[in-house]
Amino acid sequence: MNQFRVRLYSLADTCRIEVDGVDNARWLIGRLSQFYLFRRDVPLVVNRPAEPSSFEVAMTSALTCLRLEKMLGRIQEVQLLKESSVRPPIGM
Repeated sequence: MNQFRVRLYSLADTCRIEVDGVDNARWLIGRLSQFYLFRRDVPLVVNRPAEPSSFEVAMTSALTCLRLEKMLGRIQEVQLLKESSVRPPIGM
């Protein structure tokens, strides 16, 4: 599998993960579920083909955005892009 771009945004009690390509997003959800007790049936927001797809992960004391970022960094297919600002939640 080729590398794909991933952006991570820290929100109030969740982290939003934006992934280039819906197939890549689905693959990443499956991969993350291997690292952590992570639901495979996470709602996936599919935008227009040229836009990233996204999903949100609830944060807990065991899973913080920083830990999630480290997990993403260990996946060689993921090209993690650093974002300097937090995007508003979907629908706002």
